[in-house]
Amino acid sequence: MEYRYLGKTGVQVSELCLGVMTFGGRTDEAEGKRIVHRALEAGINFVDTANVYNQGRSEEITGKALEGVRDQVFLATKVHGKMGDRPNDAGNSRYHIVRQVEASLKRLRTDHIDLYYLHRPDASTAVEEEIRAMDDLVRQGKILYAGTSHYQAWVLTKALSYAAQAGLAPFVADQPRYNVASRQIEAEFLPFCRDSGYGVVPHSPLFGGVLTGKYQRGQAPPPDSRAGQPNNNMADRLTETSYAVVDGVGAVAQARGKSISQVAIQWTLANPLVNSIIIGPRTLEQLEDNLGADGWRLAPEEVERLNALAPPLRD
Repeated sequence: MEYRYLGKTGVQVSELCLGVMTFGGRTDEAEGKRIVHRALEAGINFVDTANVYNQGRSEEITGKALEGVRDQVFLATKVHGKMGDRPNDAGNSRYHIVRQVEASLKRLRTDHIDLYYLHRPDASTAVEEEIRAMDDLVRQGKILYAGTSHYQAWVLTKALSYAAQAGLAPFVADQPRYNVASRQIEAEFLPFCRDSGYGVVPHSPLFGGVLTGKYQRGQAPPPDSRAGQPNNNMADRLTETSYAVVDGVGAVAQARGKSISQVAIQWTLANPLVNSIIIGPRTLEQLEDNLGADGWRLAPEEVERLNALAPPLRD
């Protein structure tokens, strides 16, 4: 396993981060524990969850799985999502953040969270309040670093400027969507990160499973797949453009003797601004396939060939 620095923090994290969104849902506790232990065995030292994943069950299973090995892991979780029916059970207010960090610490069975993300922007909360709330948690030792997810570059520019002027702990990394079929962040967000040193930890390197080759044109999705589940959000991903990208990735994969998913993961890692990418295996078998993306690199000409499949939108 190779390691990269997380933004400007000085912390080295594995280039593959284990995302455990399915824990407590489609992945039961026993399989979740096996996945965590195999990931650590393979050298992964970065684990990512969120309070809203299966309404806390993901954090609970992760906490159990990390008993006795917590000090080997850079542990991330998130706050923002709806955790109840009351008016203040969601969002980025200080009120919600302070309540939810305590609940996450309890579920994770730990005394601190290494990286605490704001899971989504909250237009009703001033970024100054978000920064001050997170800074308080840093000073209290409940979190080590604060991060964001899906924030725009201009908001982060404002946030970093305010933190510097006020002498507060800055946000250090963002979690955007990024893969060979979805490259919107290349237009503005990644240039901001290059200039500022802001960390980049993308999720969805496989575009919700599209970049595995499991979905075929004109065929019903496999019943055990994400798109085969009720109320999925896959319709806008299973397009002719996406299928064409899969075809192109598959051609490189066949020539390399790799799986489509391994090539897709490697494409994301080929960007030097990426610190780590979040893989989300539902089963131990899927984890083993994802681990096969580590330890080798695409050639520059292969990266360029894949780049041409779905060029990013430009202004």
